[in-house]
Amino acid sequence: MYGPRAILVIVYVRGPSDPSEPGLPLSYQVPRRVIELKFALAAVIAVAGLITREPTPLVIALVVSGALAVYAVRDVVARERLRVDSDGLVVVHGFASRARLGWMDVDRVRVDERLRLGARTKLLEVDAGDWIGQYSRYELGAEPEEVVAAIDAVRGRAQP
Repeated sequence: MYGPRAILVIVYVRGPSDPSEPGLPLSYQVPRRVIELKFALAAVIAVAGLITREPTPLVIALVVSGALAVYAVRDVVARERLRVDSDGLVVVHGFASRARLGWMDVDRVRVDERLRLGARTKLLEVDAGDWIGQYSRYELGAEPEEVVAAIDAVRGRAQP
């Protein structure tokens, strides 16, 4: 009763995106693996303190474990650390609140690179006058140089 049927499938394959034309808004957030690692490390430290059965190491372990757990909770509550759109930046300010910085408010965005304790560290630095925010690659999920390049590209297109 029915003849042969043909199914037409159209697949749209996206090529690699051009970094000079990023899609907006860009979102940079703490990777899930970093959050999981913080919670796991907090649990291991707490268990190690409980195993010792000595009061001083137990208290130290619980304090350190609690502090690490608080930072992990912050990563869950304020996972997105930086958002870039045509109007400016949305940044985490304080423990978990957000602040919008228009392009006119942002004085400078750069990579702050230093040698600390024998290790080279790179931080994304957002300078907005009386406020300076610094974000590591573990907070952004990307290298600070890549984020600066993306911010500069968006800012260049947004401002005449």
